Amino acid sequence: MKLLTVCSVLLSSVLLFSCAENENKDNNDLPNNIISKDKAVTQSISNVQATGYTYHSPDGNRFVEGKGTLNTITPIDIPLPASAVWISAISAGQKSYWAVVLDTGQVKAYSTTAQGYEEVDISPSQLSAIIPPTLVMQADDQLKLANVFDDGSTVTSSVVLNNDGDRAYVATNGDVVLKNSNGEQRLAVSALPYARLLMDEKQRLLVLTNPSNRYAHRAVLGSAYDHASEITLIETQPVFKIARRIAVSAPDVVEGNALIWHDTDGDGQREIITTLSRAAEGGRIVVFNEDGSQRNQSSPIGIDFRWRHQVAVAPFRSSSEVDLLSVYIPHLGPR
Repeated sequence: MKLLTVCSVLLSSVLLFSCAENENKDNNDLPNNIISKDKAVTQSISNVQATGYTYHSPDGNRFVEGKGTLNTITPIDIPLPASAVWISAISAGQKSYWAVVLDTGQVKAYSTTAQGYEEVDISPSQLSAIIPPTLVMQADDQLKLANVFDDGSTVTSSVVLNNDGDRAYVATNGDVVLKNSNGEQRLAVSALPYARLLMDEKQRLLVLTNPSNRYAHRAVLGSAYDHASEITLIETQPVFKIARRIAVSAPDVVEGNALIWHDTDGDGQREIITTLSRAAEGGRIVVFNEDGSQRNQSSPIGIDFRWRHQVAVAPFRSSSEVDLLSVYIPHLGPR
């Protein structure tokens, strides 16, 4: 029997990992070959009360504030008719809502309380199993998936910008698309097919762009075009436009599908944290300012085709100092 286990507790300094952090892999070399051409109907969304992604935070940081104890709680087991591929969730007072995409493409939704769970309606009820779902709760507690677009990438999530239901997504041709009540606007930024759109409190977007094959390491996402050679900052208000392009100089590339976009020093300005890699040295963590200047970096692994990955930024050791947690060679040794 397939089970979804839910634990209702606030966790202090807890890291949430997507069960498919690298999302989907494809061994084809050409970027367009890894995009499904399945068609879907765009849903109308409004009066958005909460949004849930398969990753924890819209800015890419995997950290939860709060406290609790795991060894004293009673988990809630929810039997599933098939294996879960994707899970996204929303907390709403004393309830939580869960959307589960099964390997059959069926979408199931559940509400949970301390007393148990019940199945609830969600639209659509069918979705390609490779699409990471963006869950939305509307004012009437109606659940919808927000990432159903005719030309949207099927291997990355859309983002919901505001309560009006304005949305942005990566299209199959690499455009970043803004959909709102005024219609559709597009920016030709050559986003990676797998690129995860990040969002901040100003409704700005950050995305990896300009795919490159100048680094032959395929272990992270499985394609020669895994890597970005550029980071693009996009404004959606008052005008939808490219605000900044941060070029990554050769032989470096950005290795991964997402960044962390977080204020690391409390000055009110977000920094951009990523992994840069090159053949001779492997990966290293690099911190950029939003103007593109480099703020800090770690030492490289020192071995070619070895990767490290930024996980979270938080005051792990004290209340005053912010630490950056990264994983060193996450997929093989030595560690």
